[in-house]
Amino acid sequence: MKELWQQTWFKIVIGAVIVVVLYLIYSLSTGNLTSLQIRSAVDSNGFPAEFAGYAGSSESAPSDLTKSTVPAPYYDSGAGTTSLAEAKIIQTGFLRLEVDQISKALDDIVVVVSKYSGFVISKNFTESTSGYKTGTAQIKVPVDKFSLAMTEIKGLANFVAQETANSQDVTEEYTDLQSQLKNLQAEEAQYQVIMRQAVKIEDILSVASKLADVRGRIETIQGRIKYYDARTDYSIINIQLSEEHLVNVPANKWRPWEDVKASAQKMVVQLQNFVTNIIGFVFWLLGSIPYLLLIVIIYWLVRKVIKKRPKANL
Repeated sequence: MKELWQQTWFKIVIGAVIVVVLYLIYSLSTGNLTSLQIRSAVDSNGFPAEFAGYAGSSESAPSDLTKSTVPAPYYDSGAGTTSLAEAKIIQTGFLRLEVDQISKALDDIVVVVSKYSGFVISKNFTESTSGYKTGTAQIKVPVDKFSLAMTEIKGLANFVAQETANSQDVTEEYTDLQSQLKNLQAEEAQYQVIMRQAVKIEDILSVASKLADVRGRIETIQGRIKYYDARTDYSIINIQLSEEHLVNVPANKWRPWEDVKASAQKMVVQLQNFVTNIIGFVFWLLGSIPYLLLIVIIYWLVRKVIKKRPKANL
């Protein structure tokens, strides 16, 4: 090992390793490890977040997409069951369609929605630089027009890639909420009678507290009932539109000189960051000299003490 320490190349390697270690310590302490960070940009043709569960362009859609029939709610006509008029059904539909022109299809969808006394919640049309076009729409139609609207909107497409319809019967929950509301309203009426008859301050405060609690629960249930009324009066249909993807010549002009300037700018920025890091490292190293000297002194003292210790006779 002593002979190895006497080799010049070994001393150079050890010195380089120390410098690299010190630089890494500096970089970690200042958070400047930008040269070790890898960045990637992904260009995707996604759909709005409101279409969660159905997101994805037609390019990424499975090739075995099949059509499904819109299910109609079934109700038993026997005694003791809920009639169709009294039932509370939440219906939601989804369509993925391929059309000739997305912009025209969106206009036609608006016409269909108006025809059935519905309204458009949102619609969107996008086109990428490569010419790929997509469109989305979210509409509401009266619940009794749900199947008719789905059928007519499908008629606007050249191909129906996917069709989904979901029905949720909330009649039982709705009826239970109404019963709870009646009981709470009766309880509120009783507290109001007691409040009018109360004389003592403590009795008035106690009844007022209970009235506030009952009123809060009534408002919560009323809000839930309004939500069910709104969701069962109108059905939501989410629509994704796409055109047949053709290979098109890029619309933007090719500007190679602009690409060269952009690449040169990135290179200059990287060099600037490198020089900035080196400058910071040098000054950090200068500031660390007292600590390095202390380490060297401790090392020298330890070696001196070890050398002065008498060796044991074997």
